[in-house]
Amino acid sequence: MAVRSSARRRNVPVLLVVGALVAASLAGCSSLSGVAAVVDGREISIADLQQATVEVTPYATNATPAGVLMVLVSAGPYEAAAEKAGVAVSATMALDMLTEQAESKSPGATIHFGAGAIEVARFSLIRQNLDKLSDGPAITAATDAEVKKLDVTINPRYGSFGDGTISPAAYPWIVAAAPAG
Repeated sequence: MAVRSSARRRNVPVLLVVGALVAASLAGCSSLSGVAAVVDGREISIADLQQATVEVTPYATNATPAGVLMVLVSAGPYEAAAEKAGVAVSATMALDMLTEQAESKSPGATIHFGAGAIEVARFSLIRQNLDKLSDGPAITAATDAEVKKLDVTINPRYGSFGDGTISPAAYPWIVAAAPAG
């Protein structure tokens, strides 16, 4: 005759409750769930960041999620500076540039660009326009100072924001591979 202890049955509900509490506490670790960054109260979603990164990667050198996120964070002050300097770039102009690049790489292909990719293209054109101005370096420096003043919270997965830049996240438990050779 097998004897079963009722203690085991009493432990199951306790373990379930403890498990639920642990899961709930871990889920609350980040207040930025689904959000890549918050810039002066405006959210940039992870989905939008990922979509923009995928869409601009074929047309931009070294496009990374952190780099695209930095552009999306600093786009507002640059758009304002460009408008003030008389070299503003419209979303239509940015889309035209992306479409032209896409058609040159894949003639006849139908390619859609979302708002994030258009914003990245717009930023690129704005920077080009500002660089052409005689006072472009001063405008860029002043705009960079404005970016530093923004109230920015970055999802830790993408790094941290400080001094107007996004520093990559450091994971001490990940060891870089030794160079081949």
